[in-house]
Amino acid sequence: MAGVEPADFPVEIQSGAENIVSYTFSTLEGDRILGLWTNGVAVELDPGVEATITVPDFEAGEVVAVDLLHNLEQELVFEIVDGDLVIENLLVRDYPLALIFSDGSP
Repeated sequence: MAGVEPADFPVEIQSGAENIVSYTFSTLEGDRILGLWTNGVAVELDPGVEATITVPDFEAGEVVAVDLLHNLEQELVFEIVDGDLVIENLLVRDYPLALIFSDGSP
């Protein structure tokens, strides 16, 4: 998280779970980062809850999810709907997941 600063940008999280917490950040390069997890008692092998993430009035070239517990990265499938970036069926667990939104250029 070196060079990352707290940033205030709108994010909508739709889920059956009511205990999802999130924090937003930005990098010096202009990437945006969303950290999120379910806030409750941690359990072994948390199955996670599905969520739809919407970032209003925002477009990105790529979105990468970083599983901070297992140190795994995966590029996510997303779409732009009426100018909003939408990620559907994202599994949110009881430990932090970082979503990195970037323009996709090297």
